[in-house]
Amino acid sequence: MARYAVIDGTTVENIIEAEEGFELPRKLLVLAAEGADIGGTYEDGVFTPPPPPPTQPAPVPDLISRRQFYQGLAVAEKISTADALAAIKTGTVPTALQAMLDAMTDPGEQFAVDMLLSGAGEFSRSHPLVMVFAIAQSMSEQDVDDFWRLCAAL
Repeated sequence: MARYAVIDGTTVENIIEAEEGFELPRKLLVLAAEGADIGGTYEDGVFTPPPPPPTQPAPVPDLISRRQFYQGLAVAEKISTADALAAIKTGTVPTALQAMLDAMTDPGEQFAVDMLLSGAGEFSRSHPLVMVFAIAQSMSEQDVDDFWRLCAAL
């Protein structure tokens, strides 16, 4: 018994053990050498291993700290580093976010967002105001998830 790579076209479909002379219809059997692996290729007598599987993005954390949020905004160049520091040190809402606040027509919603931006200790990805922020920043859901991951890593 020997190990054989089962080849369809140039793709290694399987690795089997078989007796010499064993055949499979419409398949090429080649002695499995180093590099022979299911999903790889076989061309010109050379086995090439399959590409690594795609990496999954890190899970999106629900909570990020106030510092992570404002530092993330600065790293992503949504606000200046001076605005990020002022937000942390004094609770001053950054200029770009203040423009979002100023555009709000509902005084109750404006107050709630102002309180959140100037006083929250942490920010929740699932909070409904996150999408208000995202729309104001022209960010998609994926952009927000990526931003939350960036912040969590800071």
